[in-house]
Amino acid sequence: MKLTEAFTNAYAKIELNSQWKYIQLTWLQHTELEPLRNVLLTALKFAREEKIDHWLFDLRKLNYTMLSDQIWSANEYFPSFDLTLHHRLACVVSPTSAEMFPDVAIQQAIQQKDEVMEHIKLEIFLDMEVAKYWLFD
Repeated sequence: MKLTEAFTNAYAKIELNSQWKYIQLTWLQHTELEPLRNVLLTALKFAREEKIDHWLFDLRKLNYTMLSDQIWSANEYFPSFDLTLHHRLACVVSPTSAEMFPDVAIQQAIQQKDEVMEHIKLEIFLDMEVAKYWLFD
């Protein structure tokens, strides 16, 4: 699948394939708070414009997420998705950060919001190709 680069800064790169309704956010280095949120909101803007519902987050260089960023993601970010679509989110993490990734906490927060839970499915992977396969299965 051919990707078009939509955005790059010191922290992340966002690539799209509108035909496949796919967005890939690759973290280039660790960040938190405002830089992290700004990149996530930029990705969301592109996704909403293109009606994208297949998300791949390459988090291998994002070592961990702060509790405040987890809460923000659950309470503000995910509810901002286009909930007329059914989103699949694949998060690729490194083996060392897998234990620190708050996937259970984020999934529980999503499940507490019925309108969000019905439209967002999130899974965690250690392998990029397996994550891509799951996205389009």
